[in-house]
Amino acid sequence: MIENNFGNRIKLVREKNNLTRTNFANLLGISTSFLSELENNKANSSRTLILLISEKFSINDKWLESGKGSMVREERTDNEIIPSPLESLADDDQKIIDIVRILKSDPGAREVIYEILDEDKRAARVANTVKRFLNRRVELSLKFPGESGNDQGDKN
Repeated sequence: MIENNFGNRIKLVREKNNLTRTNFANLLGISTSFLSELENNKANSSRTLILLISEKFSINDKWLESGKGSMVREERTDNEIIPSPLESLADDDQKIIDIVRILKSDPGAREVIYEILDEDKRAARVANTVKRFLNRRVELSLKFPGESGNDQGDKN
């Protein structure tokens, strides 16, 4: 396989690990259609996704991104941050460890993580506002247009 573009390199990583598109996409938390677009050079990858692939499959992120250098990443020891054994960790714990590894390997990824966290905070604020509105609506017995019934009872 020619490794002259990102799509071919990501496909090579997938095939060397004997993974289907579905399995590979699931491991990365992306859709199979997006993976297909990546492999066919119809979509661009984020730096975060490149680092995630690098970390999960011990791939040199520079090779994956540009084709330069060796495909296989030199192993690092993360014993000072990551407890052992990792196999006993829950999925959420493993995700946190993956994030720590990404942050450690590329300080530029820190900004992406902060942006995602800010989006989550904004989404939580919106959700809380909606909950408060709905609770207040019930307290005030407000009706939306099109709702029927009389929950306020007879006031005569």
